[in-house]
Amino acid sequence: MSSVSPASDDFAGGKRVRPPMRYSSLIPTTLPAMPVLTARLRFILLPCMLALAACSTQVELRMAQQQEQWANEAARQGHWAQALRTYEEAIDNVELGHGDTSWQARLHQQAAQAAGAACRPDALEHHVRSAAALWRRAGVAAAPAPPSMEQSCGARP
Repeated sequence: MSSVSPASDDFAGGKRVRPPMRYSSLIPTTLPAMPVLTARLRFILLPCMLALAACSTQVELRMAQQQEQWANEAARQGHWAQALRTYEEAIDNVELGHGDTSWQARLHQQAAQAAGAACRPDALEHHVRSAAALWRRAGVAAAPAPPSMEQSCGARP
């Protein structure tokens, strides 16, 4: 009995044998399409991404404004820990939205007041230092006085 290899004959055991698919035979058909597709996507996606980035900046600044109002309300009601968290979230959004430096400094100063009232000396020191640095960077000659580092806990600033 002689054996017939599928490579030498298209029929093996009465069935047609398909030659193995080679990766190199696919390359010439797919490569020319890739640069064209990439170029088209670049011209479509880039403007869309820029528009979304500009939109997200405005959304972050609006959110920071709303958070500042919420934090002010929490501070008025004496919820100092909540006010501090909300001020910190507003600070993050102003930074992400590339907001005004003096606005960031004012938020840090308000957060420092809330931190002092919430008995958080570590947060108080951080926000006082950040506010002072931002006031200097903003070029404000007469920056508002920072809260005292020895502020009593739970007191209304």
